Amino acid sequence: MEREKLAQLLDRMANGDTEAHQTLLDYIMQQPEGIRLLAYEALRDGGDDTYEQLMLTLADDPNLVVRAATGRQQETETERLGELHPIAQQAEREWQAQAGGHQPPQLLLDTLRTGERAARVQAARALSQYADPSTVTALVAALRGGERHVAAAAVESLQLLGEIAVPALVALLRDPDEQIRWSATKVLSTTANGHAVPGLVQTLEDQNYGVRWLAAEGLAHAGKATLVPLLRRLTEEKTSAWLRQGAWHALNKLNVHGDEERRHYKQLADTLKRSSSAAIPPLVRAELRRLGEEA
Repeated sequence: MEREKLAQLLDRMANGDTEAHQTLLDYIMQQPEGIRLLAYEALRDGGDDTYEQLMLTLADDPNLVVRAATGRQQETETERLGELHPIAQQAEREWQAQAGGHQPPQLLLDTLRTGERAARVQAARALSQYADPSTVTALVAALRGGERHVAAAAVESLQLLGEIAVPALVALLRDPDEQIRWSATKVLSTTANGHAVPGLVQTLEDQNYGVRWLAAEGLAHAGKATLVPLLRRLTEEKTSAWLRQGAWHALNKLNVHGDEERRHYKQLADTLKRSSSAAIPPLVRAELRRLGEEA
């Protein structure tokens, strides 16, 4: 459907036009199964993003900028779309029939790999519901696809999947492609655990500033699991300014419980920042001993 025509149809629905409701449902029913499932999912779970998701899924020209609904119009659209009880119920039945447990429907995997751009974006988003290794593999492959909209949707879904995706992302931290490294650290900035820490410590010396910054965010997120590997790296004779800057960033924002611990690591971060490179190893050895670790 032409973008302008679809926008008008959604506007009519927002204004309570029941004929527009039926027109949209009839149009969705005529689409291939992949597009139909994605449109159903947008109607069922889209929330505030329902308007944009339907535009991306059903409009003929996905290269144009999507007009965002604002204010009361957006609220009304969400309310009206949420009233499509019969289609929502049908979507639920068809979607669940495709999804066995946590394993993603093959249809979604195929759509992500070979579909049109709009369908691939929606498939990447929908896969966030399936915490399965095959989901992670498919989304990581999407990062390499060269389509930034699809890659951005894959990053969002990998973040939602959480720790199940960490091992695959750690493997990308040394990738020669700068954009792949950025995408991996973007996900790890909010999902990193102890498994990711050694790779993120290395990544503090990446050539790309954005990658280094996200790596420090990931180390901060990992909390206490970061301390020993990071501090031991700082005891080495040669440390770069990038590494020291990243260590300050991570320690300053370290995810720990209790105000006293937070103050301690903020103070340690500030002390390291003010110290010369030669003075840092004795400082971090003292902290390692305080933690009961060999310096």
